Parts: sequence; C-alpha cells; structure tokens
Amino acid sequence: VGQCAEIGSRQALTRCAELGAVLRSVAPGPAENYAGFLERCDGRIIFSGVVHEVVQSLDGGFARGTLSLESTDGTRSLRIDFQSENLVATEDGAPVVTVPDLINLVDVDSGFLLQSPDVVVGQQVHVIASRVDPHWHTPAGHACAGPRAFGIDLDVVPVCA
Repeated sequence: VGQCAEIGSRQALTRCAELGAVLRSVAPGPAENYAGFLERCDGRIIFSGVVHEVVQSLDGGFARGTLSLESTDGTRSLRIDFQSENLVATEDGAPVVTVPDLINLVDVDSGFLLQSPDVVVGQQVHVIASRVDPHWHTPAGHACAGPRAFGIDLDVVPVCA
C-alpha cells in the first residue's frame, strides 16, 4: 500500500475504464483503425504479425514464458518475455520496450486485448506499447516495476526511447 501511495498512478481505475470504452469503439482489423485509441493511451503499435511460437510454464504461481512473433512479410521478428504480464519486447535481438511501460497484444480479428498465456500459434496480433504514469519512471518506480524487479538484467527501455 505504501508503494502504491508513493509511486502509484492517480485515477488509475478511471483511466482504465475510459481507455476500455475507447478500445471497444475501435473496429478490429488493420493498425490504422487504432489511431484514436493510440492517441488516448499515449501508445504506438510496435509490431504487427503472427504468433509463431508460445513457450510457457507455471512457476511459483505465475505464468512465465515467451511469445515469438513474425511479421506477415517474414522480414522481422519480435519476442515477448512475460511473467503474468508482458515484461520485455525484443525485436530482432534488441529490446524495444520494457516494463514499467505497458506491452499489450490485440487480436487483429476481434480487437480484444489478450493475456499472453491465452495467445495461440497462428493468431494475428498487433503489439501496442503505451507509456505509464511518469511516477513509474523514477528510481523508486523502476525498482518496483522495472525489468530488474522481475529478475531480468536490463535497463528500462521506455516506449519512445
């Protein structure tokens, strides 16, 4: 509770409800359909493609694993490491965004946000990276929710780095 009071986002539930309403109004399909949503959530689509591989296990009560995606034209690849939430997105071997920023998957056909453990091979997705409240981009925020807080030896890579 103390950490949330110190570095947590104000009005977080209200903001989530607002973004959910905007996302529900988006027609599923191509990346262009998400422009309004991306503007509202301060995000961008960092990758669109097909899920190529899902490797996961339950470890200490957490769903842990990796997703591998391939662009539809086969020229790019993206890996997402997760532990219940998406922690690191790596394109062609280089990290492009990490926690505490948000890495979300959207099903191209339905427009629904996906939990990584529920993604299946062959599914087409957009990967959206969104900035979090600036409170999380402080030393205390990084210590609590950056990659190292999850045992990953990486510095934070913010969405718009």
